[in-house]
Amino acid sequence: MVTTSGTDQAAAALNRINQYRTQVGVASATMHSSLKASAASHVAYYLQNVPISGSIHDQIEGKPGFTGKSFFDRAARFGYPNSQSTNEDIDTIADPVSAVDRLMATLNHRIPLLDPAYPDIGIASGATPDGKNPITVIDFGMPIWKESFQPAFFIWPPENGTNFFRSYRGESPDLFRKAGLNPAYPIGTPLSITYRGPGTIRYDANAMSLTDATGKAVAFHKVADLNSFFTARNSAVIASVQPLAPDTIYTVTFTYSINNGATQVRKWSFSTGATMGGGTLPEPKPGLANADSSVRTLWQGADGPVASGAVRRTWLYGPDIFEARYEPYDEAPGGKRVVYYLDKARLEITNPNGNRASQWFITSGLLVRELISGNLQLGDNHFEPRGPAQVPVAGDPGPVNPAAPTYATFSGLSSLSNDRRVLDRTGQPVLELLAKDGKVSTLPTAPAKVTCTSYEKTLGHNLPDVLMRWMNTLPGGWLYVLGLPLSEPYWMRVKVGGVEKDVLAQVFERRALTFTPSNTPEWQVEMGNIGRHYFTWRYGL
Repeated sequence: MVTTSGTDQAAAALNRINQYRTQVGVASATMHSSLKASAASHVAYYLQNVPISGSIHDQIEGKPGFTGKSFFDRAARFGYPNSQSTNEDIDTIADPVSAVDRLMATLNHRIPLLDPAYPDIGIASGATPDGKNPITVIDFGMPIWKESFQPAFFIWPPENGTNFFRSYRGESPDLFRKAGLNPAYPIGTPLSITYRGPGTIRYDANAMSLTDATGKAVAFHKVADLNSFFTARNSAVIASVQPLAPDTIYTVTFTYSINNGATQVRKWSFSTGATMGGGTLPEPKPGLANADSSVRTLWQGADGPVASGAVRRTWLYGPDIFEARYEPYDEAPGGKRVVYYLDKARLEITNPNGNRASQWFITSGLLVRELISGNLQLGDNHFEPRGPAQVPVAGDPGPVNPAAPTYATFSGLSSLSNDRRVLDRTGQPVLELLAKDGKVSTLPTAPAKVTCTSYEKTLGHNLPDVLMRWMNTLPGGWLYVLGLPLSEPYWMRVKVGGVEKDVLAQVFERRALTFTPSNTPEWQVEMGNIGRHYFTWRYGL
């Protein structure tokens, strides 16, 4: 048995790829059903046969799930029209959005993600039921063979880009070592230029340069001809011998000629992200446009489709960052970390020098734990008593919603210390009604049919079907977004827009979820405004 990711995760990953492509002027790619089927077949094969002997891209005939030796063969089997003009990226992580970000931090695997030669993409991912052996497969396709594409050039990082990766630890195949170099990893992020126009390009290895903001030359590795590997054909690359410095502007220069014509120069600048240690940093500003690039990328994958109107559903984070600031945190460099407040979350970067390819480079705070316990967290083991939040979990603000249960209401019902566990009630209806004073009564008939469908053993709580279906669509996985469930699901009567409604609510470590059966289907399940609630509790604003 294997577990594979759903369509929404693949769509979020494609959206992330297209965000990167937009930054370098390359047209968006589309999901191709044949390539998606090909990728899914290789995920299934991998999960049935791990550990894999030989290349992770190849299958062995006769093994369970065999659908073709190479990605060329699999593309042909599933009906892609030009199967010999395909390519494939693989990462050993089950979250395809995070996989895209990790691959963008490489060189060889980054290029097909941006390549205008590949307008068709298929994405699949999965893991074995124990969560081990994760994999993401991204297949690329060129539907009709062509020699040249537009734009003729694409570069990375993009011109005037900000907050980009600082270091690179190699990949397989390693194009630097294939070129006869022997970098001492980690080195600086590879800065590349790729040509997809007509004719033959020649890069001048002696006229490549990398300088910092003062004009000082930076020592670097260089390869002026990456044609030893098809993916990186007609590309050149510079990578500093040491990881790039934080919060620094760099300028990179490549010189080339096409068909032995006149010498041409491509020169551009970009900047790395800031670190919280060693020096005074400007205060962060509200607005997504001012946020760290990793935050913008996370938001785009989750809420970009909502903002564009491509999907109709609740925001997962919110339409924009309404507040950004440094907050004290003992384990962060310099004792403070940058946080970004959105309606439905607070996003944090505790270690700005950490692995940007990791899903946990950005975290959503355990805000519900703090609101219920009344303990403001200032470090892994440092808390300041404030008192539980007298803020309604659902519906209108307290002054116009006086009877609604608050976060304080949940203090006696939540597993804050692995206590207040309940029995597995899978298959049983949810009939419990919660009052503001914490009293729980049993309804003779629920406002809507809701059944416990899953039991989370870690803290001992049941999950209802109406929430679980929605949770399983969350990009990055529901545990990353919500945390563990702290309570059981409860019905409550609250005012929403001044109108009293029946709402089902359940609190998790990071978020609160509600189900309002009287809403239209796409708005029945919603994230609570935890970012706003927490900000009000913490700052009184």
